[in-house]
Amino acid sequence: MSDETTTGLNHRKLLMWVFLGSDCMFFASLIGTYLIYKGSGVAHPGPTDVFDIPTTSVSTFVLLMSSMSMVFSYAYLVRDNIKELIGESIFNQLFGENGELYNYNSVSSTITVNGEEFSNNYIIELIEMLNNNQINIIDVNAE
Repeated sequence: MSDETTTGLNHRKLLMWVFLGSDCMFFASLIGTYLIYKGSGVAHPGPTDVFDIPTTSVSTFVLLMSSMSMVFSYAYLVRDNIKELIGESIFNQLFGENGELYNYNSVSSTITVNGEEFSNNYIIELIEMLNNNQINIIDVNAE
């Protein structure tokens, strides 16, 4: 992505400020409409008629916990610590002790990629070489 801009400002930062400004205007209009009609004497539904507080509370809690788990997941992944993220017992169940794939059984002894067959041993060797920083992945294309 290019950092060149036509305004001299970072486009992502500018768009974030435009979004925040539109959000402020939207909520200001909602609050203003409420204040205008508040004392008009017309019978309006009350908050308990419009909102189901228990359902809204549960939904809000789920949303906040989801956001928190994403933040924690990202923090552990940035530190390259998957074992600490998912817990040692689950990590060992998935990847074996110390991340070694022992007792690995597959239905087929080959994997087909783009019409070419590769042995499972070859794939495991590639994974070990990646883990030991002996090789690097430069580019991946997927369709």
